[in-house]
Amino acid sequence: MPSGHLPHPSPRRALPRRAPGTTTLRPARRGATPPAASAPEIVFEAFRTRYGEVYVRYARVRLDSVEAAELTVRSALESVASQWHLVLREASPAAACWSLVTAHIAARAQKPYLLGLMRPCEADMFVLRHRLGLPVAEAAAVMGMGVAEFTVRLGGAIRLLASPAGILIPDE
Repeated sequence: MPSGHLPHPSPRRALPRRAPGTTTLRPARRGATPPAASAPEIVFEAFRTRYGEVYVRYARVRLDSVEAAELTVRSALESVASQWHLVLREASPAAACWSLVTAHIAARAQKPYLLGLMRPCEADMFVLRHRLGLPVAEAAAVMGMGVAEFTVRLGGAIRLLASPAGILIPDE
């Protein structure tokens, strides 16, 4: 090549014209790609998103402070996450999670919870339905039971409280 001459540039390919206001997609940059979440992790995250706030609200009723409620539920959900593969094998994963979460909360609760003639499960139903104001269907789903079962059991517990042998649950 004679001196002072540049090599002939390679022919450029013509790009299609874009309509105004549109963008051109470019290939993804090479390099490390973030790890994809597995299906069980995605399901757990959806579960945590759906029920996490209710768990914290429930824990606030049982524990003395908002911070204690949030920390306890976070710890409980970490425990659930570590056992998620087992939880998914249960007939009702929601019921299994409710059991694990309420066990964590009960371990940190300072005040007695068995009031009147209610069993702990019935007291939980009462709190979810009447203290937190959840609709029956949502309260039943949180505890992992059907609406009919929830309604019958809660109704029986309330009738027992209203009987002469029962005592009323005080409002804090």
